[in-house]
Amino acid sequence: MSVTIAVRGLKDGPELNVANRNFSMIWSALGFEVEWVGSMDGRCLSRAVKNTDMELLLRAGHESGGPGTGQVHWVERGVDVARASNYLIMLLSICRVAEKAESPVDWG
Repeated sequence: MSVTIAVRGLKDGPELNVANRNFSMIWSALGFEVEWVGSMDGRCLSRAVKNTDMELLLRAGHESGGPGTGQVHWVERGVDVARASNYLIMLLSICRVAEKAESPVDWG
C-alpha cells in the first residue's frame, strides 16, 4: 500500500508516492498525527518541512526470515540520508506549487 501526496486539482504537478510505513515516518517527523487521507494548506506543510530535523527521517535497513526459518525472506531497505533529503525536497516542491496555485496539498 502507498500514499500519494500532491496538489489538489493539478494533473501535471509534482507528487510524492511513498509506502505507508514511510508516510507514517514522514508525517510523524513533521509533527503531524498520521491520518491516511487528508488535506492541508501548503504553507503549513512547508513550515513543518523547513523545521524538521532530517535525522528523524532516517531508519536503518534490515533483513528477516529466509531459508530455514519457515518465514518469508523480507528485506527492509530503510531510509538513508539521500532518500530522506529527497522526501523533504519533493515536499517543498509540492508546497511551492500549492501556494502558487492557491490550492491545498492532499494525500491519500
